[in-house]
Amino acid sequence: MTAEFLSLLCLGLCLGYEDEKKNEKPPKPSLHAWPSSVVEAESNVTLKCQAHSQNVTFVLRKVNDSGYKQEQSSAENEAEFPFTDLKPKDAGRYFCAYKTTASHEWSESSEHLQLVVTGSLPEPLLSVNVDPGMTPGLRTLRCLTPYNGTECIVIALLKMGIPEPLQVRQVRKNQTDFMLWNVTSNDSGNYSCVYYLSNSSHLASFPSNKLEIWVTDKHDELEAPSMKT
Repeated sequence: MTAEFLSLLCLGLCLGYEDEKKNEKPPKPSLHAWPSSVVEAESNVTLKCQAHSQNVTFVLRKVNDSGYKQEQSSAENEAEFPFTDLKPKDAGRYFCAYKTTASHEWSESSEHLQLVVTGSLPEPLLSVNVDPGMTPGLRTLRCLTPYNGTECIVIALLKMGIPEPLQVRQVRKNQTDFMLWNVTSNDSGNYSCVYYLSNSSHLASFPSNKLEIWVTDKHDELEAPSMKT
């Protein structure tokens, strides 16, 4: 009787553990945009949701749009949601989740991804502060917008080849400065900026002029970067 009782007890505990595992909420996935989360109207972008398991069902949703839903099953641990011929209405904050074949629970939602579609406001101007008295290794990029309204605006600094904005500022004026600290050759590249109303990311500006920065390192000493617009 004792052996039979122990066997039944073990079976019950195992079944309970399996049920608990089935109802356990999987960890949150990650959501990224490629080639960038700031894209021009009528261009293409892909949102990639990556999970912690394979053989899962993904769902992509949009904040403040309860009717928006895309589902996709994948044998891998990620799914791609392509957007083509982007329109301003496609801008907004997106998030994704997933569930495995062994689980009845959707995972926690990913962090929100802000998709910005440019081309609805006049372009800003990006320039560099070349003050010779500036701290060595520090460079300041200034984004000046033509916006004269009273609402807060969001200004983002972009670098070609980097999917997410390097820096983002929310301001009540028409310009802001972006600091580049400890500048090295890794900071070389093409920079630009955009702005949009803080409550209307679909009203983003055209990108600014491209500012090309070249930084050279010699003998571990930083030379002043050359700038081209």
